[in-house]
Amino acid sequence: MMKYPQDFKNRAIKKGIKKWIIHYCSICGYPCGFHFSPDGETVLYNNGCYCTREYNEIASSWEEVAAHYNNNAGSPDAEERVKKNPLFGSVIKEMNDFWGFENPDFLKEKEKEK
Repeated sequence: MMKYPQDFKNRAIKKGIKKWIIHYCSICGYPCGFHFSPDGETVLYNNGCYCTREYNEIASSWEEVAAHYNNNAGSPDAEERVKKNPLFGSVIKEMNDFWGFENPDFLKEKEKEK
């Protein structure tokens, strides 16, 4: 299910989320991802360590946060993608657990099957 920028801003403020790690550097393990100010007014993307490029925090937005989520968990073909690769379901579940969103019905059904 699609989420909107305000959904993420509200959750970040309510849950006190200061960062959302998207991936880790494959060389040193540095956590790359979005960083949020406590009031939710500033969003930065920390794009990495010094291993492959200059350390850099760049201005980002709640729209970018929502786009990252929606390209994965909120995509209209998410159920189809999970059928092709069941591990993709764990990615969706992990993002929903992190943000406190409910999992879609097709993932709840998978849980019942276990």
